[in-house]
Amino acid sequence: SFTHALPVVSFRLDDVQAYWCDSISQTVIDLFLAENVPINLGIIGQDLDQNAAHSAYLLGLAGNPLIEMTSHSFVHDSFAGKSYTWQYDDMLANNNMITAVTTEGVNAFITPRNEFDDNTILASKNNGMNVFSAECTWSLTTPNTPDHCKEIVRVVAPDIIRDGVYMLPAGAVLGGIDYWTNFLLDASLTEAVNWIELQIENQNFSVVMLHPVEFATS
Repeated sequence: SFTHALPVVSFRLDDVQAYWCDSISQTVIDLFLAENVPINLGIIGQDLDQNAAHSAYLLGLAGNPLIEMTSHSFVHDSFAGKSYTWQYDDMLANNNMITAVTTEGVNAFITPRNEFDDNTILASKNNGMNVFSAECTWSLTTPNTPDHCKEIVRVVAPDIIRDGVYMLPAGAVLGGIDYWTNFLLDASLTEAVNWIELQIENQNFSVVMLHPVEFATS
């Protein structure tokens, strides 16, 4: 259950991984820590243990109350339509990698590309993860109308448990509607706040989806 007064705004940083925008990831995470704001790290495990500097940085975050190590899959393929076994094995490999690198256990899953099916939720549960974050966006033009929002993640806090899993879908990004798929577009604080307020209006909370590449200058 929620331990904070509603509404809550949460931030997730997807695509924390080896050899791609790793220094930018660290800069963004350090900014959140400096501002004393919690952040969920959506970690992609493939080759994570091969990047010594990045692994050491993530290990240094272990135990920090502002940081949650979150699974964002091992290979970052879409989970929609994949077999249960494939999905379970990918999650297991990623959880094992995150724990090996950071010593932290994992209890939350961020779906790659916000794509999933019924197998994804079951595989997540069977890997010991009880928090699930996909996408639930709300129409910018038609009130009370969801876009790209599967029924199971269309929740209103504090009633957010479905099939024994806490659903915390992302409903905000740092730009307009096209920003959901193109993170190289210009950011907009006004657009971001509008998304956040829309999700709060419809779900009593907001999850802001961030990616390291959004903060790159080249």
